[in-house]
Amino acid sequence: MKQATKSNNTSKSFSWVFPTLFGVLLSLPIERTLDAAVEGGALVKGDALSDGTTVIPEASATSKAIKWNQLDYDTTAFDFNSSTPTRLKVKSAGDYFLSFTGPITEASKSANVRSQVHFFVKKNGSTAIPTAKTSSTYVRHDSDHTESSGHLHILLTSLSTNDYVEVYAKAFDTSANTVSLGTTSLFLEKVASSRTIFSGTAIRTVSSTNLNEVNASALQWTQEIADSGFTHSNTSNSHNITLDAAGAYLVFANLPIKSNTGRASPQMQIKLNGTQVTGGFASQGYIRNMETTNNSSIHWVGLVQSASTNQVLTIEMSKRAEAGTVDVQTNEKGSIFIEKLANTNNLFSATATQLISGDNWNTGSDVKWSTQETIDTGKFTHSTSSNPNQVAVDSDGDYLLLYNDGLTSTIARANPKMMVKVNGNNVPGAEVSTHYIRADSGHNYSSGALATVLNGLKANDIISVGASIESTSGTVNDHVPARITLLKKPTLAAPVITIAQTSGSSPISASLTFKQDGSNVSVTGFTASDISVNDATISNFSGSGHTYTFNVVPTVYPAIITISIPAGAATTSGGASTGSSSALTQFRDLVTDDNSLVLYLPFDEGTGTTTKDRSSSGRDGTLAVSYTHLTLPTTPYV
Repeated sequence: MKQATKSNNTSKSFSWVFPTLFGVLLSLPIERTLDAAVEGGALVKGDALSDGTTVIPEASATSKAIKWNQLDYDTTAFDFNSSTPTRLKVKSAGDYFLSFTGPITEASKSANVRSQVHFFVKKNGSTAIPTAKTSSTYVRHDSDHTESSGHLHILLTSLSTNDYVEVYAKAFDTSANTVSLGTTSLFLEKVASSRTIFSGTAIRTVSSTNLNEVNASALQWTQEIADSGFTHSNTSNSHNITLDAAGAYLVFANLPIKSNTGRASPQMQIKLNGTQVTGGFASQGYIRNMETTNNSSIHWVGLVQSASTNQVLTIEMSKRAEAGTVDVQTNEKGSIFIEKLANTNNLFSATATQLISGDNWNTGSDVKWSTQETIDTGKFTHSTSSNPNQVAVDSDGDYLLLYNDGLTSTIARANPKMMVKVNGNNVPGAEVSTHYIRADSGHNYSSGALATVLNGLKANDIISVGASIESTSGTVNDHVPARITLLKKPTLAAPVITIAQTSGSSPISASLTFKQDGSNVSVTGFTASDISVNDATISNFSGSGHTYTFNVVPTVYPAIITISIPAGAATTSGGASTGSSSALTQFRDLVTDDNSLVLYLPFDEGTGTTTKDRSSSGRDGTLAVSYTHLTLPTTPYV
């Protein structure tokens, strides 16, 4: 910001910026860290398609990719180029967790007919991923049912360096009605080799390719990854996934389905040793089979807690609404991704059977988390009796949120909508509106599943989940308890630089410590050559592990020196690259009470019309001089 004070004179006008000292106390940082993204993670959001439009292409048109315009990502793990804003590129080979939320809403309506949309992921612009499609997006365009959403929670295995992913959208109904894109969100995270995971695919149950039989049958899994900690066979009892150890497991299941049966809606049940886990129900895959709405998908996310060793996880399918054949979509596959958490640190989970307002889930009120399952009291604050809808985070950071529910009603075309809120404000791209219930042909049940990241939260921020009426009013009850799971994700380890804000002598001593979530973290590969400075050199570099010291030697006087460390300068013990950081120091003569200085213009440049503010406020001054011709008298005044 430039400041100037002008004074005018009839014979000569000029203006100067005078050096002025204000004794106002100013908080001046001496250390700074830039990166705060999830380690190995990227959260991107977008509300338009590749060409800038929002209406999703009809079935006869070409699909379009979503354009990302809100970005928070680990620059050591991902690359994003604004010239190709639909692409998110990975910088290293590996397995990546992908979570997507795609809200849609009515754009135009010409008749009381139906719309439905596919969201699907492609790799490198052309390679379709068989597990990466969601179609849980039915919109009736009647009884005020105008919204829905698509969801994906999958593991992308064996991506290569510089692979990029895109999310495409396209309607598959034949109606003239259209729908438009809401704020979509995509979270992509590299899964470190130190994490314990299982992934597999499915196209049938033990008994049949029909997923809609009266008698429940478990999905058969073809494993892709089975780390030590899981026991599974592709050839013997492939429906069983044994959790070798007691502990907490995050489970993500997706199933793309198709049928020519109107009002079919199979149910999915997640079981441990044959008993359905709390909240282990999903049934948002409603198929109407009108206007070619003959596809859908079923999704479940949640926390499964195994109390003992060698418990067996299964996912069973059975009929919930109309009878008839329902199978996996052609060229697609169901999927499961499981991660065993190392411990319950940074974890919160609770369940609910009511809203704050009561039993009806089809009204404007928050979910009442009345049964607390797990809480790391160093990271979360929650009470089951006082404001049970509110979960407070106790430290800054990014948090993975999982939400699932199962609802039932006899009200035709009810569709309660759930929105995640922070401090009472809706979070764009964190919603689920897949609860459509027809209340005909046995279709009296539905569900929601949401996985997303809440980024940039501050200590004491409050998380809640709010319900609202999206379509028909009336009573909608819980069928199974809803659950919320929160996991604080590790932020990117980065250096914190400590140096005097102003120094009158050379060299200027400095230090830096690599930190992750406030704790020191040891790194390797960091050298003096990783430190960049202007108008100075680096000397006497030493250190190892998490802390290093060095001197900054100014080469000019005065100097405003920026110390910069790029992303990827070092590597943590877990194999992750570190983030970037920068700090600033000034080399000049000190003044009395230098820490309170908010403006200091010594006019020591020698040339030019700009004088530098040598305080840390950055209020540079501009010298403005203008002249008016003045004729002086030949006889001097006496």
